[in-house]
Amino acid sequence: MSKRKILLISCMVSFLVIFILIKRTDNGDVRNVQRDYGNDFSINSKSDISKSMDEVEQYFEKSFDNCILKSLRYEAIYSDETNIYLSSVFKVKFLGNRDKTLNPFSTYTSFHWTIARSEMGRWYLKSFGQA
Repeated sequence: MSKRKILLISCMVSFLVIFILIKRTDNGDVRNVQRDYGNDFSINSKSDISKSMDEVEQYFEKSFDNCILKSLRYEAIYSDETNIYLSSVFKVKFLGNRDKTLNPFSTYTSFHWTIARSEMGRWYLKSFGQA
């Protein structure tokens, strides 16, 4: 095989590998989330807090590609009967997320979530963002 063909094949393989790495996106990783329920259950039960955390994890897994959710913490001081406030820590992998709204190789330590109770009693994600 000529040197030119070897060089051409090598370039094509390199381009393919780079393309796959750039285009590859993983769902948000929620496998090892550390949950902190606190110890104040005077407003919301541990069950309600757990359901709200489930809601955040489901949303994170679908919408925060190439990110790893590390922890969720119940913020009793801000919560009431109809809203549960959670804070979280998550890491962004080296490629960043698909729509490039999060910085690659970053850790977000003050990301907050508001989960509200519907009139039917079901918890749903109301809002989220960096504090």
